[in-house]
Amino acid sequence: MLLHVIGEWFILEYRMIKKQTLVLGIMAMLGLAAVIPSSSARALECSVLPDSICKAANEKDLEKSGTWLLLIYAINILTVAIGVVAVAMIAFASFMYTTAGGNAEQTKKAIEMIRNVVIALVIYAMMWALLQWLVPGGIFK
Repeated sequence: MLLHVIGEWFILEYRMIKKQTLVLGIMAMLGLAAVIPSSSARALECSVLPDSICKAANEKDLEKSGTWLLLIYAINILTVAIGVVAVAMIAFASFMYTTAGGNAEQTKKAIEMIRNVVIALVIYAMMWALLQWLVPGGIFK
């Protein structure tokens, strides 16, 4: 009985900590949103972004606007990052598979890792194709 009461107390404390963390996170994001100017891409530091994005900040045409160029830039960075991570994960899983010897558990983990990477790549390719199809004229030209 005592263990049950203690367990319930820990569960309540855990839920309270999760709520407090969520509230603090939301407050931090709201505070950050108030500090960061969001009026245009020109407000961003152009030392980080390509000049073409900063120069197009006041463009009225959607496909030439700074926001559109920033979206394409972010998707390109995401594509490269996913490619690098996928190659690294396949290389690691291949190493695990090669060094497994007779260990069936390690072989199973390596095969599962390769399968998960392939599934992730297929899902990302489908997202990319969906963006190409949804946006008139496609995002990537």
